[in-house]
Amino acid sequence: MNFKSFAVRSFRQKFFLSYIALLIAFLAAMFPFVALSVQKIVYCSLNNRADELLDSLKIAKDSDELVSIIKERKHYIFFRIALLDSDQKLLYDSHTKHLMRPLFFPFQFTSHKEVEQALAMGTGYAEEHSEILAQKLIYMAKSFTLGGKTYVLRVAFPYRYTQELRDNFELGFIIFSSVVLILFSSMAGFLLHRLTKPIGQIIDAIKPYQEGKAKDVPKIELNADPSDDFGQLANTLNSLSDQIRSQLTAHYKILEMKKEFIANASHELKTPITIIHGFAETLHDNVNLPEETIVASTEKIMHSCERMTRTIRNLLTLADIENALESRVAPCDLVELAKSCISTVLAVHKTATVELVYDERAEYVLHGDEALLEVAVMNLLDNAAKYAKESPKITITLREHEDSLELSVQDNGPGIPEEHLERIFQRFYRVNAMHSKKIGGSGLGLSIVETIVEKHGGRIFVESILGEGSCFRIEFIHKVVV
Repeated sequence: MNFKSFAVRSFRQKFFLSYIALLIAFLAAMFPFVALSVQKIVYCSLNNRADELLDSLKIAKDSDELVSIIKERKHYIFFRIALLDSDQKLLYDSHTKHLMRPLFFPFQFTSHKEVEQALAMGTGYAEEHSEILAQKLIYMAKSFTLGGKTYVLRVAFPYRYTQELRDNFELGFIIFSSVVLILFSSMAGFLLHRLTKPIGQIIDAIKPYQEGKAKDVPKIELNADPSDDFGQLANTLNSLSDQIRSQLTAHYKILEMKKEFIANASHELKTPITIIHGFAETLHDNVNLPEETIVASTEKIMHSCERMTRTIRNLLTLADIENALESRVAPCDLVELAKSCISTVLAVHKTATVELVYDERAEYVLHGDEALLEVAVMNLLDNAAKYAKESPKITITLREHEDSLELSVQDNGPGIPEEHLERIFQRFYRVNAMHSKKIGGSGLGLSIVETIVEKHGGRIFVESILGEGSCFRIEFIHKVVV
């Protein structure tokens, strides 16, 4: 299924269906409105003309003069005019008089609703069929007083004229509505095209990913104002796509790191276990081995056990760093910590010399886990001593900056090749695997240092020159909480 065509078509169908429904509702409401409007126009016209005639009757002195004035002005009224007294006695009727001619005389008028309304409320209105004129008429009656007597003026208008007027109004309304419909439909079609075009561009952009032809959702670029709704939608989708891509990349890296970590840890533990198993089996199967062979075998077993112990201890240290608690955070004096580490290193490496350089006027207090910070500094010092030349020379330098503290460890070792500098903090990574195994390195020391530093909100950098030595520099932010 073409998702783009379906989505756009569905949107257009909904739009036009809504438009047609609104149009039908509008027309259904407008036709009764037209009918009521025509009725109101006729009513107002009759009422106004009747009021004008009533104004002209004010000069009459009696009923005879009233009839005389009405006769003179009967053509002023649309169609038919009659005059009644308060007893509904017909005094004059333009059409009845015309039909009866000399035989006409005042007689009791048949009761009609509009006349009764006029006598009761001043004005009456009705639509009735006239037997005399054989057609339906619209009647209006208005009461008035003259010489202390009450009279009713009754005027009529043919209903067919009202119907013709209504038909003309409806025809005009239909023509006007059709013109408006055509114009509005054209505008709606144009606007709908403009609205659905960005939707189509968005669908075209994500379609390759939907069909599995692309690994990532490509960037959506619209030919529209970035500040409008569709531009903001595209920016939001691009942002979400970048976040998903970043999360997937990070997740993939974490999985790869976990796989590599498990493989390296398994290898680090498998090798000493294999050595221990081999020599233990040899001692078990050969009871009468020479003493020197037994001593050499047991030394190999002890060395492998120590190697396993170091690896497990380092792994436990990494786990402890990841789960460090805030309750262990306290002010830590880096000067005192450095002096303590120097004493320990000198006790192990008798030929090493370590110098501590710092400004006695400055304060080197950091909020953190002192035990973990000591592990980090000890690992750097131990590496500097183990990998250095016959007489290791190490310099620890402390510096105070405006918003950070710096601790650096400089050695006179062989240095680190440039191609290895970016990877030396990876777990189980060794620059020289054979030399590391010889001196008992597990490849976890620098990874532990970096993890501790990052746990304290700091950063670690390394600079190295082959044949001259390396310098590890740590920057800590003041009062950082683990």
